[in-house]
Amino acid sequence: MVPLLLLGVLALAIVLERFWSLRRNEVLPPGLGQEVRNWAARGKLDPAHLQTLRANSPLGALLAAALEARNRPRDQIRERIEDTGRHLVHRMERFLNALGTIASAGPLLGLLGTVVGMIQMFLGILDHGVGDVNQLAGGIGKALVCTATGMIVAIPALMFHRFFKGRIHGYVVEMEQEASALLDTLDGRPGDEPHIDLVPLIDVILVLIIFFVVTTTFDARSTLQVQLPTASQQQTNEPPRSLSVLINADGRYFVNDQEVLRSDVESVKQTIAAVAGSDREQTVLLRADARTPYQAVVTAQDALGQLGFRLWPIYKRLLGYTRTYWVFMIGAVIAMVVEALAGYHFTKLMEPLVNRGFVNPEPRMAVILPLTILGLFLMRSVATWVSDYTLAKTGRSVVRDLREQVLQKYLHLPSSHFDAEATPVMVSRLNFDTEQVTQASADALKTVVADTLTIIAMLAVMLQMSVKVTLAMLVVVPLIGVIVSYVGKRYRRISRGIQDGMGTMAQTAEQSLAAQQEVKVHGTQQHEISRYSRLANRMLALNMKVEVTRAAASSVVQFLAALALAVIVWVSTREALAGKLNAGQFMGLMTSMMAIIPSLRRLTSVQTSISRGVAAAERLFSIIDMPVERDDGTHAVQRVRGELAFEHVMLRYREDSGIALDDISFVARPGTVTAIVGRSGSGKTSLIRLVPRFYEPNGGRILLDGVALDDYPLADLRRQVAIVGQKVMLFDDTIAANIAYGMDATDEQIRAAAEAANAWEFIARMPQQLQTPVGENGALLSGGQRQRLAIARAILRDAPILILDEATAALDNESERLVQDALQRLMPERTTLVIAHRLSTIEHADQVLVMDHGRIVERGTHQELLSMGGLYQHLHNMHPVPWPMRLLAPLYAGVTALRRRLYRRGWRKRHALAVPVIVVGNITAGGTGKTPLTIALVERLRAAGWKPGVASRGYGREEADKARWVEADTPTALGGDEPVLIAWKTGVPVRVDSDRVAAGKALIAAGCDVIVCDDGLQHYRLARDIEIEVVDAQRRYGNGRMIPAGPLREPVSRAAECDFRVVNLGQADEATAAQACGFGQWPMALHIDSAQPLAGGRARPLSYFAGQRVHAVAGIAHPQRFFDMLRARAIGVVPHAFADHHAYQPQDLSFGSQLPVLMTEKDAVKCRAFGNDWHYTVPLRAEMPAAFWIALTDRLDKLRPN
Repeated sequence: MVPLLLLGVLALAIVLERFWSLRRNEVLPPGLGQEVRNWAARGKLDPAHLQTLRANSPLGALLAAALEARNRPRDQIRERIEDTGRHLVHRMERFLNALGTIASAGPLLGLLGTVVGMIQMFLGILDHGVGDVNQLAGGIGKALVCTATGMIVAIPALMFHRFFKGRIHGYVVEMEQEASALLDTLDGRPGDEPHIDLVPLIDVILVLIIFFVVTTTFDARSTLQVQLPTASQQQTNEPPRSLSVLINADGRYFVNDQEVLRSDVESVKQTIAAVAGSDREQTVLLRADARTPYQAVVTAQDALGQLGFRLWPIYKRLLGYTRTYWVFMIGAVIAMVVEALAGYHFTKLMEPLVNRGFVNPEPRMAVILPLTILGLFLMRSVATWVSDYTLAKTGRSVVRDLREQVLQKYLHLPSSHFDAEATPVMVSRLNFDTEQVTQASADALKTVVADTLTIIAMLAVMLQMSVKVTLAMLVVVPLIGVIVSYVGKRYRRISRGIQDGMGTMAQTAEQSLAAQQEVKVHGTQQHEISRYSRLANRMLALNMKVEVTRAAASSVVQFLAALALAVIVWVSTREALAGKLNAGQFMGLMTSMMAIIPSLRRLTSVQTSISRGVAAAERLFSIIDMPVERDDGTHAVQRVRGELAFEHVMLRYREDSGIALDDISFVARPGTVTAIVGRSGSGKTSLIRLVPRFYEPNGGRILLDGVALDDYPLADLRRQVAIVGQKVMLFDDTIAANIAYGMDATDEQIRAAAEAANAWEFIARMPQQLQTPVGENGALLSGGQRQRLAIARAILRDAPILILDEATAALDNESERLVQDALQRLMPERTTLVIAHRLSTIEHADQVLVMDHGRIVERGTHQELLSMGGLYQHLHNMHPVPWPMRLLAPLYAGVTALRRRLYRRGWRKRHALAVPVIVVGNITAGGTGKTPLTIALVERLRAAGWKPGVASRGYGREEADKARWVEADTPTALGGDEPVLIAWKTGVPVRVDSDRVAAGKALIAAGCDVIVCDDGLQHYRLARDIEIEVVDAQRRYGNGRMIPAGPLREPVSRAAECDFRVVNLGQADEATAAQACGFGQWPMALHIDSAQPLAGGRARPLSYFAGQRVHAVAGIAHPQRFFDMLRARAIGVVPHAFADHHAYQPQDLSFGSQLPVLMTEKDAVKCRAFGNDWHYTVPLRAEMPAAFWIALTDRLDKLRPN
């Protein structure tokens, strides 16, 4: 409705203006209306008035002649009318010819300016690449605006000239025809029937339809919204003689570090010109934060382009990626040319379609025209498909090539780059930036070529049909483009605020929802709602601005469209009256105009895609041009021994940063464990990063087997290193693929690695086992399971250097135990560097390096460093122990000390037995190997002629308050697993009783002459003659804290009071035993040789199981030792660790396979009731040095009764 009202108002204004112009130019005589009324009233005309009427104007002369000739003969009247008409035409042409001259000269001058401007622009781009590349896309639109400027005055004159000249001719002809008809009627002859031409009416209806289509073509709501990901600024090294334009996240500009005070184009241009001077040949580095508003980037590009700087090489380099696909590009260009030709011929077809199909129908056109249209559109469809396919192939291929090139470059960049650029930013470059590049390299290219060809083809059609109507359209339509451009800028400005507001709203909502528990606990729900409400109200205001702008723009655009349509209809009508334009040509003109408008709109907006693509390409090229890691080593190697030597190494990450490592020197040899400890930020991680050359030291050198690290090729060097960290990186693939990552391994090798890493126990329970997907970054697995997969990967890699970086820091106790067991199997015979806070690994290290502020301040073993009382002891004492445990530990220590003092000073009575008493025990909680030593001791005593008996508490048995005799067939639930094992192995009397004194007396009554107490070191009520302390060589005394904060039952100093101190080394040779034991300590070695079936039968040597896979079961304090002993016999172990003193059930030994099951003797006594033919127990024997037995028997002989 609004367009019709506007059109009506416009028509009324034109009519009023035309009457005023006719009166002003004396076409209408003054007083004409009054003279006609006087004549009508009096029935006659005064001669004087008639003469005045004739002299004042052509129309007055015509009217006077008609009135005056009323009584004249018919021939004289007709002759008079014709003379007057010719006189009228002559008079009208006198003042209309001037307007015609202006109307003819104006468009020609405008067209000449367009041609000259286009030639200059294309010559500049092709010759020098001068200016912003956006000029290439927007050149046609700007040239048309130039044409419009030249024609702005000529078009009104052209409209007036054509309208009045044609209309006056029409009026004269109509008057002559009406006069002749009137005379014929007066003569009594019938006149001609009135003739009504319907073609102009049809044209008007079609014009109105096209008018509404045109108004809907201009969508004022189209906006530019660019959502860039959050990122940090990426610095780029600037070459000499370069101009750096930096735009930060706030949209502020810095030209060579000089800030631009205002953000408009002129201010940016002035600052760039002042900094750059007259040199326009220097390289321009346009850098932007990924959060930078897109319009700010466009502003900078416009300023640089207007100053003549070379941004074209960036786009030229980008287009270079399409050269590989030149066949597709040629096919696309040919297809687009065919599209344009099809459009050209279809538009030309409008003339015969209307003229020979409707106005003057020809029968043969009913067949020719449909077939021609069908052929044209078939040809156009095929061409469109070819162009879309070829350009899509080119664009997608460019994206693939860029992504591969950027990812390849990322994976070869120094690690320092990854410290400066966050992972989401790199992912954004791979995904977001490459997509923007596609729009510039393929999509924008299609728009430029296809729409340019369409415009050229349509302009050719229009110029062939009517030059004047074409020029009229070229003047008015760009005016609409100016309005739309202005509205678009306002939209972009508001859209930036909307984007920022939406991001802030999303962030606020995400924070509130993610922290909903904290919000509820602090009672800040209303605060969060108010904060979100303020942002929502701001968004409402911005969106209302958008709607107001849209409504106003829509009205203005519709009015301008109506004006454009009115002008075109006006000019077309005049052309039609002059016989220069028919209905078919008019339809061809309208169709061409409708085809040009959307093409123009796409061309004027294509600079957005190109600018966005150029900015993205610039970011990508900055990565592609970065230098990669230095890899010039020539000392190729397959496998090294693994001796690492740091010699005065110094590391500084950046010139402006502090020293990360200072004068680091140490040697780590194969088969040893080097623990690295220190406060956070002391340089531990920096040190281990130097081994695989993630960073290069600034001073000193690092040797591997006597060769400098940088002499090795990077691939060879990194093949020697396996890393297991706290944060395990798993890929979204199967378990097998993650274990064998980067290696070609069979399923058997992968399974063996999983079993060695204690991972098979959970893998076997999964439906797909090794083919089970792990999810993104192992999301479907627990933390302990992920760690064990990482260990399995390191085992399969079999690298001589192992780096453990807080591998068990985030695990629960059970997971840590399994991971530690796996690590114990992984570390032997490798050079191991360990960063850990948990003492279970550090305390067994061959050397401990204590770091502080990038320097090694202490070094030594765990015990040596504790005795030094330095930083290590301080860190050791600060080891995280729950505060209730820390509070209870001193209380426990005080009670223990008080109890000992009471017994030692006689305040509490100690009971001495009539026979010698030997106590075998430990001062730490948990198994240390005292039961194997007790069994060996009993057998030695019996061989020496003694009658030993064993007194035990019977840990874990039922009815623990009742004393009981234990025999070989006593259920472990009643006698306890260790007493039953001793009775089974030795056959000596065994008495379990919580009162060791009563147990000893019972044994004496049974005929025993020596009492051996198993685990009774802290039972002070029983006096003893010999104390033997057993300590595990690997765990020693733990963190040195008392129960419950640590493993100690008594202070470490208590061990020195014992008569014999035995160190359990497990399976160790004499050299290792001598090295592990200090002064006054006796080494104990454990050995296994055979396997005995639980169901009875012949024992088999362990060599029988060599090369086979077996299920190994251990429910002891240190199950890993048993597993390692089996592996040392070349047995493939599937480990099954249970808690110490575990009460077995038949289902515990159901492993889903018929593999042999080997278990410790301690476990065997609990599984005898349901054991079968493939269940075996592995006897364990303890071996002590001969000197130990000599010393012990000498002490006992002195105690033997005479």
